[in-house]
Amino acid sequence: MSRTEQVLQTFRQSRRGLLAFDEQLVTLRRPGSLPSIITSAELRRTFHETCIAATGLSPWIGGICVFEETLRQHTASGNTLPALITERHMTVGVRMDTGSVPFAAGYLVTDGIDDLAIRLNRTAAYGAQFATWHMALRSNAQISGCEPAFAEDCDRAATFVTAAQQADLLPLLAVDAGPHGEASARAADCHQHFFRRLISVLKRRFARLPPIAIQVRLRPAVGGNGGARRVALLQTIRAELPESIAILFLGVDDADQFVQAMSAFGEAADLPWPVRYALGPSTQTRLLASWQDTSADQKTLERLLLEQVRASSGALTKS
Repeated sequence: MSRTEQVLQTFRQSRRGLLAFDEQLVTLRRPGSLPSIITSAELRRTFHETCIAATGLSPWIGGICVFEETLRQHTASGNTLPALITERHMTVGVRMDTGSVPFAAGYLVTDGIDDLAIRLNRTAAYGAQFATWHMALRSNAQISGCEPAFAEDCDRAATFVTAAQQADLLPLLAVDAGPHGEASARAADCHQHFFRRLISVLKRRFARLPPIAIQVRLRPAVGGNGGARRVALLQTIRAELPESIAILFLGVDDADQFVQAMSAFGEAADLPWPVRYALGPSTQTRLLASWQDTSADQKTLERLLLEQVRASSGALTKS
């Protein structure tokens, strides 16, 4: 079994999602968005080590995504952080894009193409097993008439998939399912058109589509049409990328809100895909606020983290 197949198998395991420690790229650019403690590389290392080493985490989490900085860091005992992740039966991912940049007429495309192949091979050597690429459309909630930006961003995504495959890393593309509600139907159609364009570009680039993980960012739908549109998008992914896997991401931190959000998707909740649990800025802020680098506070951090991932894992079956 290849490494890519092993990662896919891990992702497919019931109720095991992903933890994302790759949001700092954006939040560190916003003064005051996170406690100053996260701006220290050493304190970030200790924070990540505490979370990764939390007893009982791996039954709920199949993979942890970080930045390259974390791949190079070592634990207090001298082990590497990627080794700590794999020892605990979780996979190691790395975020390769560097955010979104203006393209034309106010539209955005994903940045990070420069030296991409070199960086992917380097992260694979550090122990990464999958790589993520956040497509720019997730930053454009209400847009239309942006075919040039569509084409450019899809081409960049295909370049990333190619380079990740060559580095023996499973590529994970993060896409947005669009805004919710009937009033946003036009924008939702735009997002679905974008995804179909992405699949078309990938099929032109590859004679046979390689396994790809798709992280679908979902938000609660208001009214029947919104939920139906998202179910249709998920079914399209399953039909067009049969060798791949879709990882649902609900950007909801509160466990009760998470259950309500999954319930809003109706039959989407019955699809045999895992949920991606992301430590978004608000979750990270809560965890960091409980942690001051002491043993007692590390225990509190572990407890809060486990409560979050257990609630998120259980939400799919409760809905």
